[in-house]
Amino acid sequence: MAKFIGSDLQSDNWGEDYLIKKLKEYFDDSYVIYRNRPIFGAQFDVCLLAPKIGIIIFEVKSWRLDTIKEVKNGDSILIKTKDAETGEEGESIENPTSQARDYVYKMRSKIRQKTGKIPLIYDMVAFPNLSKDNYDNKGIETVCEFESTILREDLDSKKAFYEKMNLGIKNHRGALSHCADFTPELMYRVRKIFETDLNIEDITIENMDLIKDAESPIKSAYSLFAYIPHSDMNDDIKKRLTKAYSVGTKLYIITEEPGDLAIIAEAIKGVIIEKGLVAEGLNLKINFEGQSKEKKISGITTFQVFNCVVYSVSPLDMGESLFVIEDGKNITEKKFVVMKQIDKMCNFNLEQYRIEHTDSTKNIVVKAGAGTGKTFTMISRIAYICHIQNCSMKEMAKRIVMITFTDDAANQMEDKIRQHFNNYYLLTGDSDCLAFINQIEGMQISTIHSYAKKIISVLGIELGYGTDISVTSGDYKIKQIIADLVDQYISQKQREYGDSYVKKLGMPIYLINKDILNILTRLHNQSIDVRQLKAENFGEMVSGGIDGEFHKLIQDIIPKVERELDIYLKKQNKIHLNNMMSTLQLCIERKENVERLIKMQTGRPQYMFVDEFQDTDDVQIDAILQIAKLLQYKLFVVGDVKQCIYRFRGAKENAFKRLGVDNSPEWQIYSLYKNYRTDAQLLDVFHSTFSDLGNRTEGGEPLLIYKENATGFNTDRLIGTRDYNRSTNPSEFYKKISIAAEEDRISAVFEEVNRIKERIKSLEGQGIALSDKDKEIAILVRENWQAEFIKQGGKEKGYEVLTNTGGDLYMSAPALDMLTLANALLHYDESDYLFAFVSSNFIGGGMSKSRMYQIRENDKKSGWKKSKIQDTSQARKLQKMIDMKLSVAEGDQWKNWNNIIRALRVMPVLQVMRKIYSILKPWVHYGQDSKWKRDNYRLNVDMLLEELIKAANMDSLSINSLVDRLTANIVGVKNVDSRLPDAKGQECVIKCVTVHKSKGLEYGSVILPYCSDAINIMKQSTINVSVVNESGIKVGYQIKTKTDDDRYQDIYQNDYFDESMEKSERMREETRILYVAMTRAIRTFSWIALNGKNGKCWQNLIWEDKNNGL
Repeated sequence: MAKFIGSDLQSDNWGEDYLIKKLKEYFDDSYVIYRNRPIFGAQFDVCLLAPKIGIIIFEVKSWRLDTIKEVKNGDSILIKTKDAETGEEGESIENPTSQARDYVYKMRSKIRQKTGKIPLIYDMVAFPNLSKDNYDNKGIETVCEFESTILREDLDSKKAFYEKMNLGIKNHRGALSHCADFTPELMYRVRKIFETDLNIEDITIENMDLIKDAESPIKSAYSLFAYIPHSDMNDDIKKRLTKAYSVGTKLYIITEEPGDLAIIAEAIKGVIIEKGLVAEGLNLKINFEGQSKEKKISGITTFQVFNCVVYSVSPLDMGESLFVIEDGKNITEKKFVVMKQIDKMCNFNLEQYRIEHTDSTKNIVVKAGAGTGKTFTMISRIAYICHIQNCSMKEMAKRIVMITFTDDAANQMEDKIRQHFNNYYLLTGDSDCLAFINQIEGMQISTIHSYAKKIISVLGIELGYGTDISVTSGDYKIKQIIADLVDQYISQKQREYGDSYVKKLGMPIYLINKDILNILTRLHNQSIDVRQLKAENFGEMVSGGIDGEFHKLIQDIIPKVERELDIYLKKQNKIHLNNMMSTLQLCIERKENVERLIKMQTGRPQYMFVDEFQDTDDVQIDAILQIAKLLQYKLFVVGDVKQCIYRFRGAKENAFKRLGVDNSPEWQIYSLYKNYRTDAQLLDVFHSTFSDLGNRTEGGEPLLIYKENATGFNTDRLIGTRDYNRSTNPSEFYKKISIAAEEDRISAVFEEVNRIKERIKSLEGQGIALSDKDKEIAILVRENWQAEFIKQGGKEKGYEVLTNTGGDLYMSAPALDMLTLANALLHYDESDYLFAFVSSNFIGGGMSKSRMYQIRENDKKSGWKKSKIQDTSQARKLQKMIDMKLSVAEGDQWKNWNNIIRALRVMPVLQVMRKIYSILKPWVHYGQDSKWKRDNYRLNVDMLLEELIKAANMDSLSINSLVDRLTANIVGVKNVDSRLPDAKGQECVIKCVTVHKSKGLEYGSVILPYCSDAINIMKQSTINVSVVNESGIKVGYQIKTKTDDDRYQDIYQNDYFDESMEKSERMREETRILYVAMTRAIRTFSWIALNGKNGKCWQNLIWEDKNNGL
């Protein structure tokens, strides 16, 4: 018997009473009935919650036949009325269908507001007193459709009632694809809207008595994989596929004939055009230009647009007929064999498909080689889990956490997720996607440190932190604490051992302070909790100093520095960026916080995605695992140990092993090996290098973890999907350039640049379309000084080389110009500052120093002797020049320098400065004919303004404080990276960046200019620190002091530092850096080799085909 929820089972409304009686009789207790509940100021008559179907709202009319006078105008019913109190008779015009639909709209709004989802909600009208003949004779069907109208005969039996209810459901099938499944969870959440004392047990549904013959609500599938042999291709299949695509189903289609591909592709394009859209690459946009026709598709073997890819392959001859796989489920062994064969024959990526559709209850590890589409795979996985979860997209945005390695990566991920769901919204019109898009900025997509800050703000109370914790990253206070503690330590020792104690340390105090800071920095890079270190963590002294006094100082001071800093920062409710991960680990290890995290469990599926997993350190991995366990996140980790190039930050090759995923039933392991970046022929040549490196060993370990699996799965070999160099001599795209001497290096680099530029011109001359990326030439180096050296060498040879060596924002022309403007605004009537402003890119010159001198000399002749600051003649001349440039401004307020100075008194200083930028456009003078330089200038002006806004409250920032801040940042060379604009539309762009900065990027051509440096020796550094964190933390260090002639004099080293192991580790890391550098290339790769270098260096690791003369 259905559940009636409410206190008014019986009322004075016979019709409602009778309908409720029948509903209770005909349905089991999994169905729920409500009566006269308020929704936005109205009350429905009767409402039925039908599990797995939806919500039906009944408008009940107890009218007898003689109550109905007539149907008017086909859209309303005129009825007799009688006042219950006075007995006065009258008439009333009603439309039961309109009344019911009004309740439906209100119910949809109510449920969406509360749950973010909209299940199927529809209306029916009930006339318990009217027969079918009465209904027909009165012509009521024009007002109330027969399929949605319950009459007296429909209530006479369960069978008749089910038949009418089935008609009602079928009448609303069209809405099902846009509605959420009415799952037990969603039904529970809807019931919570109307019931205050509902128990969680009520969501359990057993012995469900679904309406017989009723078709269950059909939500569109997430994806369809369709294998269509030529003999099975027909119009019906085409229509079914295009219909599925139009409602948002992702299509993977395999045909056996290019003609069949063309038929499907044209049909898909037709859907897109019909929806007023146009495909732009893999994105969709609104067709504002009214494009209705595109070039007919013919002779291609791959067609791809958003959410659809069609391949044409040769007939498989495997005896397999047409089959369709929905949502990656129920794949038989035979079908899987077919899919594996298809994977080998075309660019269909079976591993990506499997990752996307993996059981949502599993943790996933993806070992993704360079250029294998890991970001695309992650977004596809997010789309899949959003589809299968029974909650709103808005709710799903709260259930997903994404950890990236850098802020830029987080921003790019946000943009790509937004683009995907925007495409889906344009295609389907599903407004639920808009709710998700609006939530993206609030999603937890961030670096591990930003995520740690969020957790610490919740759990850090016991450690002494408040909820509004802030982060600091400067080292001024650290240096101060080090100096104080070292002074105190030495003073104490001098009292014990006399003034000669300092000599036992073996080095000046300022160097000791510097070395302590360096050791601390390296420990922080590996997320070590320095506060907890003890003397035994530093081992024993091996060399340096007298009686091991230097080592004792290190053991004593380093943990104290950290503890002092911790106390100081906690008083200000701050945490140092360096201590973020160790503090997070402390938080989640505390018993009370473990209990708090367990209480924070939602009981709902939640997902954590971790990008660039190979770059995480041991502490970060342990923290991620513990948080995921306590908050019940399902993990999706993706990375590539061959690209682990941040060892100085604690990253290790064994990152995936630390997860403990091998042979675990909770984890699924996949490999992505199909490369979507690099030419297939070039990848085949690369394989010779990588395979050789995988077979070489150093310190008992392979130089590069690189294995080739004959089955194609779990392989490190990259399989190319791009074909740029077919029928091209390998020496055109894989080239060794030998030089006899070091002084030949720069010339060789730019001769190769010129060769590549000529090749680009030749390809374009043959009608080959090249993208902006294809025309980028990247010169990749290891050190920033090398990039600057290459840039200077290029300048001397007439080449503009773009660099981004890091920390250069406050050394750039936009920063210097901004300070010039700020000084001119502050010293608005002083000639020196105005002259600097006129000479800058804002005005572009026009006043020479000789002219300035002449003006001053003329004033002297007048007999009036003035000081330089009192000299207003020069200032007036300069102001006139400035006014001439300002004359183009709109509005008199901005046409005059003095008016601008007045504006500073009533307007925020940054607003005034922005206005000056918009009028004078300094980027035009700076860039002249180079659009890239103009864009670069504007981009970094915006970045400088963002920096200033972040650093100070915009309203309280005065012109004085702005000048002070800019001056301090420029003089102090504050370390902030400038921005580089995209090189769109450029004929050919030459960039020189470090390999580390190139990671994640791609370039048409890659040149390695420095391949002869030894990689098996320690870097030229005065300090090296190693950390082993296995059975207890072991901190090793080696400190070298130099003489005046730059030779090493003394070495201070403890027994935990193993130089041979460090050399082996460095060589393996340099090999991985080489792998990253090579795999940035799209079309060509070349390297400079110095003759006579036979040691261990890059040029001797890169495979060389001597038969081809490479």
